[in-house]
Amino acid sequence: MLGHVNKQFSLRKVDMEDAIKSLLELAENHLQKERYDEALEMFERILRLDASSVDALDGKARVFYYTNKLEQAVEVLEHILKKYPNILSSRYNIGLIYEEQEEHEKAIEQYDKILAAHPSAPKALIKKGKMLIMMNYHQEGFSLMEQAVEINPEVEYHAFMEKARAFKYQGDYKRAAQNYEYASGLDPENPEINLYAADCHRLSENAEKAKENYEVALIKVNKLNSDNPIVMHVKAFCYKYLEKYDEAAKCYDLLMKMDPHSIDPKIESADIFIELEQYDKASHLYDQVLSIEPDNLEALLGNARICGLQDNIEESAKWYEKCLKQDPENTVALEGLSYVLRALEQFEGALQCSEKLLELVPDHFGAHYLTAASLADLGESDEAIILLEKCLETQPDSLLALRKIGDVYHNLEEYDKALEIYQKAIGLKATPELYICKGYVLEDQKKHAESIEAFEAALALDPSYSLAKEGIKRNMPKVKSI
Repeated sequence: MLGHVNKQFSLRKVDMEDAIKSLLELAENHLQKERYDEALEMFERILRLDASSVDALDGKARVFYYTNKLEQAVEVLEHILKKYPNILSSRYNIGLIYEEQEEHEKAIEQYDKILAAHPSAPKALIKKGKMLIMMNYHQEGFSLMEQAVEINPEVEYHAFMEKARAFKYQGDYKRAAQNYEYASGLDPENPEINLYAADCHRLSENAEKAKENYEVALIKVNKLNSDNPIVMHVKAFCYKYLEKYDEAAKCYDLLMKMDPHSIDPKIESADIFIELEQYDKASHLYDQVLSIEPDNLEALLGNARICGLQDNIEESAKWYEKCLKQDPENTVALEGLSYVLRALEQFEGALQCSEKLLELVPDHFGAHYLTAASLADLGESDEAIILLEKCLETQPDSLLALRKIGDVYHNLEEYDKALEIYQKAIGLKATPELYICKGYVLEDQKKHAESIEAFEAALALDPSYSLAKEGIKRNMPKVKSI
């Protein structure tokens, strides 16, 4: 009888192990396809069967990490370490999360705990080195990375990658690109490294080197299995930045067919259609995203942008307002809504948006400009001039700031100052609008012949410009009467 019971118990245990194995496979499949709610549900079911399952706890932590619930991810990983202190991968992952939160000292604390148990752990040495570089302790950081490579030469690639990330974080894009290219030499078939290098060259305004790396990445990726979604995504990315938008759109279309529920290809494809000025297609894709994830900020912002491009200003404002309901401190939405409200001549609302943006990002050029422009339109000329001059300190060649400060001086009837500003702007880039502004000032000074010359210059740049034609028609009789 007892043997029968033991056999039954043994069978139940085998059945439970099989069930857990099946649930883990399902959970990992959901995780791979970015179906995070379904993955979390599977991991929770496993933990109801076996509360100590490390695989399920680790999976749960990854779901929290991928959905940006970093504090919950740390809690789960700490729970693993309480039960199993020797699972150093959990300690390592906590360090990675602190890295992402830019809590460098806390990250170092985690890597130090790993090194206390294993003083020669090369990845922990490299990670600590990276944190030190990011904290401007360059020599100490380099020394730890060199030590790691001496212990295990196979981690040299990893060291170059982490140096590159540290330099990118610091805004040293040239050195970041250089280290990505060193890493590429150690993994010559990997196209993603060339993408990272290209991005850093682009940020350092080295367009030639950026293009070269995108082209190399494309050559590499075309040798790989195109049925792999990651490969297809890299290919699309290369086409996008090489401005081969039709090819990029085809890649994103294939990605959407591979996984109809995936959001990223829809967002990327919509962005491409905006570049191609195919706004209906872009809007349709953003709407698909919102049917899957109603609060998706990228789709909300995308629809706001499309409405703005189509001069549907009121609808654009509504989309930006929806964004700000989800994220009241979203800087893109605040800037966009400020521009839109100015177009609707709702200057008080525009000012509120730009002032909030200025609080969040004190060095934001757009925030300074929009605040100054709204203040000027509300009659606060002195404050507007101060802010516009700050804009010109950071971007002396900004046509937006030059034109607006010229407008302010014009409204104050300081005509010579206005003309000086408009002429400076025209010297940087002659536009019909700037010549019109110049023409209006000369007209107010009763310099009608010079005013006509300015309107004619505007007309030469844009023969259909009605304001220029009206200006000539208005001033011509006054010239003749003189």
